[in-house]
Amino acid sequence: MNIRISIQEFAQLVDLFSVSKNNSYSESYPVFLDYFSRLNEIKEKDLIIGAHFVYGWMPTILKLNLEKSVDVLFILNRVKKGIEVTFEELSLLKEVINNSIVGVSKLLHFINPCTYAIWDSRISSFVSMQTSTHNVNRVESYVEYMKALHMLVNQKEFKSLYRKIQLKYKYRIEPLRAAEVVLFEAGKTK
Repeated sequence: MNIRISIQEFAQLVDLFSVSKNNSYSESYPVFLDYFSRLNEIKEKDLIIGAHFVYGWMPTILKLNLEKSVDVLFILNRVKKGIEVTFEELSLLKEVINNSIVGVSKLLHFINPCTYAIWDSRISSFVSMQTSTHNVNRVESYVEYMKALHMLVNQKEFKSLYRKIQLKYKYRIEPLRAAEVVLFEAGKTK
């Protein structure tokens, strides 16, 4: 897929960025984060609740396969503790949660917003410069996107851009969320 996000291009996007008013996504976002931040341990009921509120942000109906919930809960609790998932674990999560890396990315983000960003077809099209959504549901694409986003937010120039983005919100967002939401909004106009 070859995802690259230059700091110069990102700075131009930040200058054009605005937060949509009366947006249920913006209103529900801190509530979803708060839900997972209050949990000491993620249990099966939290997986069910979390997966369903993530799918409230998506145009598809959730199909949740709980046969492997013990393995999934083990992975999600490690994510909550800051342990990064492997490719194989991402693949298992995708298999269990609607066979969708998009849904998985949202759930991972709400569990640990410092480490995981949201991925979807609009972002995929924007960062890959392809109109096809062929790559959006590939675990490889999400892994590549996460590497590119971490490289972006770790550049020294990102700090001032992050502050500009953060000023537009009534609540705190993590640097990865700031980068992701700018790319999402930029994807609307592509």
